Amino acid sequence: MLREGEQLPPDIVVAREGYSPEVIERIRTAFEEDFDVLLDALLEGKDYQKYEGATLVIPNDEDYDTVRSMYRAIGVDDFTKFVGD
Repeated sequence: MLREGEQLPPDIVVAREGYSPEVIERIRTAFEEDFDVLLDALLEGKDYQKYEGATLVIPNDEDYDTVRSMYRAIGVDDFTKFVGD
């Protein structure tokens, strides 16, 4: 039997290790200030139509506790890699 669970948090943009805090802040500011322009550019690609009507959400770390619990349920405690990699 299946049941509908909690809604998953939105897709995220993350910065890899090695970027300076200044570069990360410039990227964050660009998303916050110019999200509509960036979204319009993204929607020009046919594979990205699922993002039509998207809004920018600033998540908290706790928003991903549900995802972490799903990984733990299948025995995965290392969240630095995708399952199957």
